[in-house]
Amino acid sequence: MLPPIIFTYSINRLVFSTFDFILGKIYYGIPVKLHDRLKIKFSVSCHEGILFGAVKAAVRFSAFYRPLILLFKINEMDTKTKNRKNTTAQTDILIHRVFALPADKIWQALTVPEYFKKWYGPKNFTCPYSVMEARKGGKYLNCMRGPDGKEYWGTGVVVEFIPGKKLAITDSFSDSKGNIISAAVYGMPGDWPRELLITFELQEADGATKLRLEHEGIPQEMYDECVRGWNESLDKLEENIK
Repeated sequence: MLPPIIFTYSINRLVFSTFDFILGKIYYGIPVKLHDRLKIKFSVSCHEGILFGAVKAAVRFSAFYRPLILLFKINEMDTKTKNRKNTTAQTDILIHRVFALPADKIWQALTVPEYFKKWYGPKNFTCPYSVMEARKGGKYLNCMRGPDGKEYWGTGVVVEFIPGKKLAITDSFSDSKGNIISAAVYGMPGDWPRELLITFELQEADGATKLRLEHEGIPQEMYDECVRGWNESLDKLEENIK
């Protein structure tokens, strides 16, 4: 039978070797000694005795291995969170722009159909029709026409109306009479909600206006295309609104 001190040392080395193998597999993919890579040395003096040696080994294990185990758990949680996000069908667009125009000009472009038609729609698109009741609870109906002549109608309700500062509207696909229809009718891929939300916020400073645009509920499949479409529309606003 091994003397107690030597037996304790052997058990400690066996425990550390086992965890080295397991953690080595997890973090490096091969059975390497993790404490060798980290230059961590574990030792139990033969003069420290059974109890003190075991306590010291446990403390050292907790100090050096626990952060890595926690890191593994955090990474695992982060992966699960990402997986949950990946199962979400919609996401939000957030765009910031600065225009060399006073806020009242930008507000006019957002709420007055005559000016709205000058910029709404991506590059090479036009807006042949636009009506809006510029007040909280008011309705609107817009039409975008593509270069191929295809029309895309949209409707909604004004849910927040702070003149010169903030406009929030619901956003739904519709027919030319304002009846809400599925995005699939227009051949749009993705899981579109029946109603999205668009928020415009304006902040004027030194004759220039900061615009914050948020479009909530965009399907992931259409995210990049919608971001591009909004930026091209805002480029047109900058060019055509004076």
